[in-house]
Amino acid sequence: MSSTAPSILDRYLDKVIQDNKTIDARGVMQVNRMIELSMEDVFIHLTVRMNRSDKWSSLLDTINLHHTYTEPDPPFTRKPIPRVPEILWPSYSDYGETEQGVPTDALWQRHAAWVILGDPGAGKTTLLKHFALQEATTCKTDPGSGYLPVFVPLRLLGQKLENHMHWPLEQALLDYLTQYGFSEMGFTAEQERLELRAQFETRLSNGCVLWLLDGLDEQRDQHVQKRTVAAIEALRQHYPGNRFVVTSRIVGYDAAPLGGGFNTATLEPFNDEQMSQFFQHWCYAVEKNEDIVVDEHTRKRADDKAAQLLEQIKLNPGIRLLAANPLLCTIIGLIQRQGATLPELRVELYKLCIDTFIFNWEMKKRQRNDQTGSLDKDQTQAVLEEIALQLHENYPENRIPREQLTGIVSRFLTAQQGMPESEAEHKAGQLLNLIRDVSGLLIDRGNEEYGFFHLTFQEYLAARAITRKKRDIDRYLSRYLFKSRWREVIRLAAAHAGTKDEESGSEFIEAILRQKHLHDGLMHYTFRFAFLCLKEAKVELETADRMFRQWIEYLLNEKNTRELFLQLLSQPGAKIRYQASTLQILIDALKDGDSSVRMSAANALGKIGDKAAVNALIHSLKDENSAVRSRAASALGEIGDKAAVDSLIHSLKDEDSIARWTAAEALGEIGDKAAVDPLIHSLKDENSAVRWTAAEALEIIGDKAAVDPLIHSLKDENSIVRWTAARALEKIGDKAAVDPLLHAFKDENSDARQTATKALGEIGDKAAVDPLIHSLKDEDSVVRWTAAKALERIGDKAAVEPLIHALKDENSVVRWAAAKALGKIGDKAAVDTLIHALQDEDSFVRKTAVEALGEIGDKAAIDPLIHALQDEDSFVRKIAVQAIEEIDLGYQLCPY
Repeated sequence: MSSTAPSILDRYLDKVIQDNKTIDARGVMQVNRMIELSMEDVFIHLTVRMNRSDKWSSLLDTINLHHTYTEPDPPFTRKPIPRVPEILWPSYSDYGETEQGVPTDALWQRHAAWVILGDPGAGKTTLLKHFALQEATTCKTDPGSGYLPVFVPLRLLGQKLENHMHWPLEQALLDYLTQYGFSEMGFTAEQERLELRAQFETRLSNGCVLWLLDGLDEQRDQHVQKRTVAAIEALRQHYPGNRFVVTSRIVGYDAAPLGGGFNTATLEPFNDEQMSQFFQHWCYAVEKNEDIVVDEHTRKRADDKAAQLLEQIKLNPGIRLLAANPLLCTIIGLIQRQGATLPELRVELYKLCIDTFIFNWEMKKRQRNDQTGSLDKDQTQAVLEEIALQLHENYPENRIPREQLTGIVSRFLTAQQGMPESEAEHKAGQLLNLIRDVSGLLIDRGNEEYGFFHLTFQEYLAARAITRKKRDIDRYLSRYLFKSRWREVIRLAAAHAGTKDEESGSEFIEAILRQKHLHDGLMHYTFRFAFLCLKEAKVELETADRMFRQWIEYLLNEKNTRELFLQLLSQPGAKIRYQASTLQILIDALKDGDSSVRMSAANALGKIGDKAAVNALIHSLKDENSAVRSRAASALGEIGDKAAVDSLIHSLKDEDSIARWTAAEALGEIGDKAAVDPLIHSLKDENSAVRWTAAEALEIIGDKAAVDPLIHSLKDENSIVRWTAARALEKIGDKAAVDPLLHAFKDENSDARQTATKALGEIGDKAAVDPLIHSLKDEDSVVRWTAAKALERIGDKAAVEPLIHALKDENSVVRWAAAKALGKIGDKAAVDTLIHALQDEDSFVRKTAVEALGEIGDKAAIDPLIHALQDEDSFVRKIAVQAIEEIDLGYQLCPY
């Protein structure tokens, strides 16, 4: 019986799926065997901050007008317009140019070409791998749909572009794939590579390729980066309609940014919900990997460990600040599993991680009875540091041939242990094999080339290397201080120096200050970089105080760069130490004759957060300049001292509306109930910005005394005030608000209707059921979605028939919410319609319909669910298996 051989495209898709269905965790899971965690188990969607091109025009348009939003997917939450008066734009510029909280799975609804920026370890590469797996699976199961994915490490592309200047720019990526990229995937025969190229050219002409281009910042130099950018832009112009995602670290991207219709978004740090979700997924994936039999005990252990870890983080604000991205959370999880104390500085996290690498290496060495040149822990550490330094100095693509890597190690063994060269070379080979096989810190990138598992580890080890000998520090700093590729290394080096002792940390900061830039007189690059390092380095109080004093001088006297100095306080790291007398200089500046100096001082004191400034800031609430009064109010809110409450209440009557709304905002941040009545009075302020800020403050405080006044604000002439009042009532959750919220269903503003709908769902009063049913027909799809979610929460069976009808809504998000609500209510009348929804064009609707059928538990769904095991979407198939088991047995044998 003959069988048809898989096509070249099928083989390619199989390889993409194979390469991306797991995450190789050897680099962070310090064990003596290959560890691969399922992408499906571990991945969580990140959110991005989208950078807008129309910085101020959209803000100006919306300051008194209704804000229009593109339709979002859950869990994206629409926000009211930014409350930014024109006079405060310079200090609130981020609000005018960004839209926050957009899930990465909603990007394609907005644009086809993206640059995703992120800090080290933010999850950029894993996001691309997720996209590759998702699209390859779709293309495999339904050849007529999806985008053909291709992953390209840009560090390798840049290297080849240098060697092939004859490649036409618009064909350069295809030429790279044909000559190199496909070969690295295992398609070594020329005919195979040419066939794949033909497939890509056809898909490109039809606008059906997804280009996943990783690490734009990882180029040898700016010239190579610019040529890489030119090749990407030329390809997109030559083959319009295809999708692109280009990733880069934030630092280094500006050297050669992409134009040509690319939109820019920045990965946001984990919020509390994402952090919790990550640790729950991560702990379960690790437990599954370690168990021979996965059962309910696996889930229980994972949940317990995640809960313990989250409790530790909750009790330690310093650790919470560190738990900002997937890599750092993974390292935190690893350290907690090993019973070590969680540190508060990331440099100490990295140290613990590397120490564990070396510990496992030592254990395996003993098992093999392999002395490998009798290297002890410190010597092994030095070898790793030397490898990292050489890679970072000489191999910007972050990969090195094994022969050259062996030479680095053997030279170290010769110099440090006096070995003959032949023996050192032999021992070096043994050492590299052991490090690679045991810890996964160095990994084989193919073609006998090696690199570090994650660039962060290379940077940390290189940082340690440049601090080994104090006499070499100046040489490295003079060579690399102002190069973007070395920014992270030098920051880590300063932090590492400080872990030795405060004197060493101070000496490193002083070494930075000895360097000079051509434009230091204007831009103060050297000082600003040193101050940035100071936030992560432990230094002597004298050094910190001197730096802080100099910073104050620049802030108060350098008008053109004043904002740059303020930004330094917002960078991650510990609080700067200083003498009380130094802070007093800044406090005294609140009395300066120049109002711009007084504003800057107030801004800075708020960011510093020292309560010693409270009395002076209270006095500034009476400043003759309204902008100073506003900044003082904001600063008091940031500091959060209740001693300011009475004075801020008095500022609610300031003649200037900006000063009044900043006072209201500050009272909300402090959260003292003494402010409730005055804020209620501010709900009647003549200025709409003051009214909606007062409503927000009352929402934060959460006192039920505000319910009736907020109900009255549901009739405010300004739509944003009505929106904010409805949201506040949702937070407070008093049933007295039900009838007024029902009236808000008729609001002409869809934001207000959506918020009223959501509020009623949170309050959960059954009196809202009929109006919510009516809202399932609202002209705004977000209102319809919110109504379905609210009906799910209330759970009244009167909503079943309308929700069944909503399963036919033109918007897939509404259909999804309706299916979810029907599953929660559990009425068998919905079974037939949910079975029909198993054929929905949207895989997320199909998945939710499967879940709902499992929750209802009617055996009539068994055969359709068995048919759903053939669904093109792997998530639908996975949930269908669970649903069948739930219906057959009434529970899951091995719950996910």
